[in-house]
Amino acid sequence: MAELMKQGAIALLAALLLSSCSSRAPGDQVLSIGDGDTITVTTSSGKTRVRLACIDAPEMGQRPAGPAARAALQALLPVGTSVTLQVHTTDRYGRTVAEVFKPGQPGSVNLQMVSQGMAFVYRPYLKGCDAFSYGEAETGASVSKRGIWGPALGQGLQLPWLYRKCHRTKSC
Repeated sequence: MAELMKQGAIALLAALLLSSCSSRAPGDQVLSIGDGDTITVTTSSGKTRVRLACIDAPEMGQRPAGPAARAALQALLPVGTSVTLQVHTTDRYGRTVAEVFKPGQPGSVNLQMVSQGMAFVYRPYLKGCDAFSYGEAETGASVSKRGIWGPALGQGLQLPWLYRKCHRTKSC
């Protein structure tokens, strides 16, 4: 009996952990694209700024890669596109951190950005994402020299988190 209760407790704990990433109902719509990893969506409760989970795209000041990443996200998520958010958390800037899905399409838009070579896997923030799939997508883009991994966008490109730190501390 005690073993059965222990197994039940483990199953309940697993269910709670899996539900820690909440999903919103389809019907959220893309209102605008900020950069290669930030969008604004309209929801039933108003506007929500969304930081794409598990990825980091070049900053807009990292030309030409930043504007190219933004353009790639705009192509994947034109204004008015219906999306479903798999919410992971809220960041220190108050943005919703989520994987973004287009109904009827397999995989997240976040993963597509990595696969296209328009964003890096943000390894310190992979919690809640399929780390294996993200790693495979990044490796594929790197080997194929797509986007930020190719000579047109990647030549001398600083990792976005290092770029931000450099400009924040002015120790470039």
